[in-house]
Amino acid sequence: MKKVRLNNKGFIMTEALIISAVVLTALILIYAQFIKINRAYTNEYLFNDVDGMYKLSQIATYLDDENYTDGLNISNGYIDITDCSFATNESYCKILFDAADIKYLLVTFSDKTILASELTNNNPYDSRFMLFARNIDDSDISYGYTLVAEFKNGTYASLPYGYGIMTRCAYEPGHSWDFAYTGNVQTFDVPCDGLYKLEVWGAKGGVCGGGSVGGAGGYASGYAFINHTKDIYVVAGGTGGYNGGGSGCGTGGGATHIGLSNNLLKNTAVEDLYIVAGGGGAGSDGTFTWWDDAKNKMRTDTSTLTGGSGGGLNGGNGATNTGNGCYYGYGATQTAGGRGGYGNTSLAGSYGQGGNGNGSSGGGGGGFYGGGGGTSCNTQSAGGGGSGYIGGVPEITYKGNTYTPSTSNGGNGSNGKAKITLVTY
Repeated sequence: MKKVRLNNKGFIMTEALIISAVVLTALILIYAQFIKINRAYTNEYLFNDVDGMYKLSQIATYLDDENYTDGLNISNGYIDITDCSFATNESYCKILFDAADIKYLLVTFSDKTILASELTNNNPYDSRFMLFARNIDDSDISYGYTLVAEFKNGTYASLPYGYGIMTRCAYEPGHSWDFAYTGNVQTFDVPCDGLYKLEVWGAKGGVCGGGSVGGAGGYASGYAFINHTKDIYVVAGGTGGYNGGGSGCGTGGGATHIGLSNNLLKNTAVEDLYIVAGGGGAGSDGTFTWWDDAKNKMRTDTSTLTGGSGGGLNGGNGATNTGNGCYYGYGATQTAGGRGGYGNTSLAGSYGQGGNGNGSSGGGGGGFYGGGGGTSCNTQSAGGGGSGYIGGVPEITYKGNTYTPSTSNGGNGSNGKAKITLVTY
């Protein structure tokens, strides 16, 4: 019979091993729980204590007095303002920050994942700062900023800053708003701070005579970070000339623009513009009366003359019959309106306004600068297209992605329109 091996306490060796494993597991679990409790206690002491929150509230009041967030554009997750370079009075700012024992002070978006991601890629701060950043609660916040501070005593605090109402944005990224031609200035109520894509199409030019063709309206798109407190205005141009189309036998198409002014384009300052798409020039039927020496009589020919396309950047030239001393309206550029036909300066386009067509010729399209009007002598001429503008929506890098504006001439064969899309918070 095989003997069972016992230890000196009378236990079978297998039982001893099992008991040891159970005891060891229990000790590990107790230690893990202790670590968790200790970390929670440490975080409770180090993160968002009363003194730190009070100091940040005082700094927030100071930043309000400085109007710090006016036009603030945080393109890479956060801005470190510890050095007070933003301040009107840097000396006073440094005294205030020093009195508050500030070691580092950041302004960041409400979304803690953005801050944590950016600090992971480029982190001059310590690991505990990272731990604190990941624990910032942004569950009920959709726009505004957060102040994040590390104090010289090794504690940390965060405070929501620059908010309106503390609610989630009512719209998800990808939602868009369309603005058709109405003949009036329209308002866009910005639902929340975020990056928006702005798209505009200029209106097609009118016609003069059954055989003429109006120039197609242009297109422009770009991106801008827009604060929910801003008033945004949209003006969609019309084929009847609303928003800058020049008059004539046919009326130039109106421009479409988005900006900060409740006005037509010609009455809006450049610094209040985000983006513009030019309207097309008006076409003409090209009726041309001339003396035919060979047949010793007057003759009349007709050709289809198309208006210049809207920009884009620069507007296209209108069409004309050649060899008769009459000229088309020129397309507008980024710096000047299009010249009038036959060099007629009274028919030239100007800021926000297309030139008028002479006699039976077409008017210039509206735009950042308007196209020139055509001139009539023996024949008619078409108007030039207006230019577009993307100076208010330059290339922007946001959350690690780069967004670039674009333009194209022509393409829109009807009234102007606009579209605004929420890209991301």
